[in-house]
Amino acid sequence: MLRLYDTSAQAVVDVEPVRTRELSMQCCGPELSRPAHLGDLRTALLGDLVHRTADLDGLHVTMVRSLLDNADQGRRHEVAFHTDLAALGIRPAHTSARASGCDGPSVDLIARLVAGGHAYPRGDGSVLFDARSSAGYGALSGHRPDDVAAGTARGEVVQDRRSGADWTLWQPAGDSARPAKESPWGPGVPGAFVACSALATSRLGGSVDVHTGGSEQLFPHHENESAQSDAAAGHQVVRHWVHGAELLFEGRPVQTDGVQAVLLADVLARGHDPLALRLAFLRTRYRSRTDLCWADLAWADHRLDRWRYQVATWAEEPSRPIPPAVAAELVGCLLDDLDTPRVLAGLRRLELDTGVAAGAKFETFAFVDRVLGLELVRQVGRPVRPAKPAPPPGRAPAAGPAQQGPPGTERSA
Repeated sequence: MLRLYDTSAQAVVDVEPVRTRELSMQCCGPELSRPAHLGDLRTALLGDLVHRTADLDGLHVTMVRSLLDNADQGRRHEVAFHTDLAALGIRPAHTSARASGCDGPSVDLIARLVAGGHAYPRGDGSVLFDARSSAGYGALSGHRPDDVAAGTARGEVVQDRRSGADWTLWQPAGDSARPAKESPWGPGVPGAFVACSALATSRLGGSVDVHTGGSEQLFPHHENESAQSDAAAGHQVVRHWVHGAELLFEGRPVQTDGVQAVLLADVLARGHDPLALRLAFLRTRYRSRTDLCWADLAWADHRLDRWRYQVATWAEEPSRPIPPAVAAELVGCLLDDLDTPRVLAGLRRLELDTGVAAGAKFETFAFVDRVLGLELVRQVGRPVRPAKPAPPPGRAPAAGPAQQGPPGTERSA
C-alpha cells in the first residue's frame, strides 16, 4: 500500500482512497505572474511521483492541477510551465485549470459559505470567510484564528474583520486585470485561492485523496483552502495533505523575492539533459530541504548518460527475470513515502553486482524507470556508444534536514 507523509497527521500514513482502486489527486501549480522556477518544478515532480507510484500499485489516478493567474498576463508563463513539465517527463494532469476559468463554480461555493454562516458580506461588495467558524482551522499549519495578525493571510488591509485570520472570498474588481463577474454581492472577482476549492468540487466530486504542494503554500494557502472547502462541503474534502520541502540553489532560496530565480532554461543553456535535473531531484526525498548546485547537475548528467549506456548494453543480452528480492526492495522503497534516494542506491548496487545477469539488470532498470521517469531505455536499439567521461570534482552534494517528520535517506550513492 502507498504510504505518504501527511502534514496534518505529522506522520507517514497509509493512503486509502475513498473509491476502491481509484485515487483522486489535486496538485497546486505556480503563480502565473512569473516564470516557473526549479522549486516549482520540484513540487510538480512530487505529484508526478505519487501518480506514477500509485499506477505501479494498480490504482487508477485522476489528477487535476490548479494554476493561479490574473487573466491574460499569465498565458505566456503557463505555456512555458507546461513545456518544462514535458521536458522533465512529468505527466500532464487530466485537468489543468486556471483560477480565472473557475469563476462560476467559485461564486457557487461562496454562496454556500454565506448561506451556511461561514462567510459574511460587507457593505463594500466584498465577502470574507469567518475563520472562527471552522473548528479545524490551524490543523495544517498550527495557526489559530485569534493568533493571526490582521492581513497576514495575503497581505490584505481590510478593516472590521471578525478575526485576524479572516480572508477575502469575493472582492470588487477594482484594479484587477480580470474582468468583473456578476454575483449576489455585486460585480467583482473571487479571492486568490477560492478557485482551488471550487476545482475540487467541480472536477473531483468534492473528495480529494491526496493534495500536493510546496511547503511555502502551507500557510495561508492550504490552511485557508482546507477550511473553506470543508465548510462548503460539510465534510473533510482532502484526506491527505502532502508537501514538498524547500529547494535552495547554491545556498539561496529559489523563491526569494527580488532575486533572479534559476529556471529550467538556465539548466538547458549549460548543455544538461533536462532529465538530469529530474535525477538530481530524485537524489533527495521530496520532504527533505535540499540545496542544489551546478556540480550536482553535472554529476546527474553523467550518471544519466552512463545508465542509459549500461541499459542499452544489457539489452543486447538474453532477457532474464527481475530478481524477486530486488523488485520487492525497490518497489517497497517507492511505496514507503517515495524513498527515491534508496531506490537510486539500490540500482547502483545492482549495476555493480557481477552475480546478476545482464538481462535481469535490464529488466529491473526498465521496470523501476516506470516511476523514475528518466528514459533509461532511450539508447536501446541504437548503436551503443561509450558513456561521457565523468565531470571534474565539484562541491560534495549535501542535503539539509527533513522539512517535516524524521529525516529519510538524504542522498543516494
